[in-house]
Amino acid sequence: MLFRGSIALLTAGGLLLGMNTATAAGTEPNEAADPEVSALPDSSTLQTPVVSKGRVLRSDGTPAAGSNLVLLAWPSNDVTDKQVVGDTVKLQPIARATSDANGQFEVRIASNSSLEPLAGRDGIVNMELTAEKGDDAVLPFSFPRKLNVTKTPDGERELVLSNVNSDESEIAVAEPGDLELTLQGAGVDKNAPVGEPAPETDDADAVIHQEPRTTPLQKEWTTKLVADYGPKWDLVGQHWSTTTGVLTQFSFLDSSTSEIGVGASVSGKYGSFKKSGTIARSADGDITFPRVGANAKQFHDTAYRFGRYEHTQWSIQGQIIQRYYTVRALNWEGGARTRNIKFTPDTPYCSQPWGAGTNWAKTRTKAILWTNGYDVTNVVGLELSTVSGYSIKTKISYTFQLGRKLCGEKGPFDGNALKLVSR
Repeated sequence: MLFRGSIALLTAGGLLLGMNTATAAGTEPNEAADPEVSALPDSSTLQTPVVSKGRVLRSDGTPAAGSNLVLLAWPSNDVTDKQVVGDTVKLQPIARATSDANGQFEVRIASNSSLEPLAGRDGIVNMELTAEKGDDAVLPFSFPRKLNVTKTPDGERELVLSNVNSDESEIAVAEPGDLELTLQGAGVDKNAPVGEPAPETDDADAVIHQEPRTTPLQKEWTTKLVADYGPKWDLVGQHWSTTTGVLTQFSFLDSSTSEIGVGASVSGKYGSFKKSGTIARSADGDITFPRVGANAKQFHDTAYRFGRYEHTQWSIQGQIIQRYYTVRALNWEGGARTRNIKFTPDTPYCSQPWGAGTNWAKTRTKAILWTNGYDVTNVVGLELSTVSGYSIKTKISYTFQLGRKLCGEKGPFDGNALKLVSR
């Protein structure tokens, strides 16, 4: 899968994460680089699994050779779940890479053990990838992984990074898609005054944080929660029926995980945010949605709290070197609703009839990406994506009162179709 990252510009005047551009893959950053980043081995020297890969391009579409890429990890969901407006977090550099002559890159983590302090009870590690070359940069691309504790064939303890909603009985190393990141030019006035007005929103209930900035003792990055928009509905399940005689029930159980889109912006203004990957959030409780029957077409939602972070790099003089904003889900808020929908997907591949009195539950499938599953239009002017699927902890159950078929898309019915319709 190719992710096109014309995810807008970041800024000019300062190098992302304090890094200076290396001239070739595998070279060491110079003395001016961020010491935490400098201490990481270049990915070209590692043989560990690839965590992220793709290509960096200039704004004219030509390869951006020698671009610096840094992979950052957020604190665990256990930490960010509790944040209130004004709180700050530290994003931890965990890997670095340099693009080759064709702009290609592969990012590898030296040891997954470095991620253990960053994975909470749910095992989720939310990451974001940045890239820069000279004064040009991209906004970060976010993606989650799950850190699993397994054993090697020899019985040794092993840590494996898998996709968030992978089958827990068959843990496999996540296969990254190909990213295409486009560098852009200036986007922030680096001489902007401190304590500038908070970005606008049309949400009357939003909690906004604004305070003067004190002069730092050294050049530094801050990541601060500056707005809390409260709970927003997120699509977590769906089902369709075009017949009678079938009862359907969707369950979203404790520790079920949703992948929810992230928005990013240079200015933070309403309407300026662009889609920029996903993060994962887990529920802390069980939801069993109402059982439904004849000819029902429904989406099932639960709510996550949503907020905006301000990411700022400061000079020793207290001036802004660069700044950008991200909007993201903060924590599961609970609540549940079922809403009727009008469309039915095309599902031409059907099972043999399920006899009256039969029960069947779907607990494992590749997740569905809904591009508009998380609507925050009223606060940032953007509909974010959400990924819904069925795992051991999220399932849909069918009770057949009459002989009926289940029909799926894209191939013969085997229970793994992304979308099922009872007919």
